[in-house]
Amino acid sequence: MTALLSGPAGRFSPGHLQEMIKIASAMLAEAPAITVTVGGIWYHPEAIMLTVRPKQALAGIHDAVQAATHFRQLMCDMWSRKLRSRSAAAGHIAAIN
Repeated sequence: MTALLSGPAGRFSPGHLQEMIKIASAMLAEAPAITVTVGGIWYHPEAIMLTVRPKQALAGIHDAVQAATHFRQLMCDMWSRKLRSRSAAAGHIAAIN
């Protein structure tokens, strides 16, 4: 059972983690309780996972985590583009002077 790999923990500030938690929490606030059966344990060098049945029962959780992670990535991409744009503009101004 892995909701979604969002990247190394070091890439996320406490504020970014709180943003993702707020988004996922809001999406799951009205979700009904689900019943699943936990099965075997899978070992991987980067994770320990549990098998869960039926996997469709977790679709809402997966969607909420994916939306929160996607939103976080969009915000990072927008910030990176903004910084690159400012850097390019500063270089253009310096070239004019």
